[in-house]
Amino acid sequence: MTSFIQEIIDSYEARVTAVGTLIDTTHEMIEEFHNKREEISTELKEKLANCESFRHKDFDCMMQGIQLSQKEREELVRHKLKDFVHEQREFAYQLKVLVKERSIENEKKRMEDFKAFFSEIKVKSEDREKEVSEMLQRFRLEQEDLSQELNKLLAKGESIRIKDVKAMLNNFQKENSEMKITWQELSKTMKNKRNQNKFY
Repeated sequence: MTSFIQEIIDSYEARVTAVGTLIDTTHEMIEEFHNKREEISTELKEKLANCESFRHKDFDCMMQGIQLSQKEREELVRHKLKDFVHEQREFAYQLKVLVKERSIENEKKRMEDFKAFFSEIKVKSEDREKEVSEMLQRFRLEQEDLSQELNKLLAKGESIRIKDVKAMLNNFQKENSEMKITWQELSKTMKNKRNQNKFY
């Protein structure tokens, strides 16, 4: 029985390690999107400077809204991922605590308690994993959409005008207002779930 329980704990800890690897990959993805966005913005800045004698400083001011909202989104994703890993580690720790607490009782009762608790943790863990996966998918799609819009501007080449950038920024501001509400709701839901999932 004890070795069976230990195997379950070990497999759960291996899963936590896998989640940690996923988080590292996500951080790399965030960095990649950030660098790509910066690269495209720099190219746009140069094109506008050459085509319309638009000052670099003025371009930076125009793009400030996008940069700020993207930075906030990146920080939120990083924070939620950190919470998720912490929560998964807490689940693994609670499994170990349960095994130690029940060590003086008979094996049958100990196994029943362990199975019930593990079942509860598994459901909560899978639920949280689904939320985090949806959050990452949303983030990825938003980043890809923004990159596409910036690339469309870049593709105009020498015909790019300040009004093109302003039109893109206006669209972004409208969409960003809606996205901000969605992200706030998502963040609130995840925070509530995290509080519900505490076992201490």
